[in-house]
Amino acid sequence: LVWKSTVWPGSVDAVCCITCASPGDRRRNSLLMQMEGPMTQAKLTIGELEAGYPLYCKALRRLLQQGKTAKDIERTVCWGHLETLNRCLPTRYKSPSYLLALIRRDIENPKDD
Repeated sequence: LVWKSTVWPGSVDAVCCITCASPGDRRRNSLLMQMEGPMTQAKLTIGELEAGYPLYCKALRRLLQQGKTAKDIERTVCWGHLETLNRCLPTRYKSPSYLLALIRRDIENPKDD
């Protein structure tokens, strides 16, 4: 697999693309498969996903506070956006499962400030 970040002319947002390196292989990456699925989904740029990052983390916290299971949380839109950010910019964004563990720990053991 090859990771490529592209900035389109006139745009400041990077687009993440993962493609198969072997010639003749017509498989598409999972991100494109999601976008072509039966439901119509908005095609967000990496910049738009990055702008929503604090909101996605807040949504994870609220879902945990509501008592949702990890399986339920993994089916949410915010989880998918966090996965995309982690896949495209792994040095800047932690995996959603790691964030979930951090938030869960924070909820279970609140710090006294």
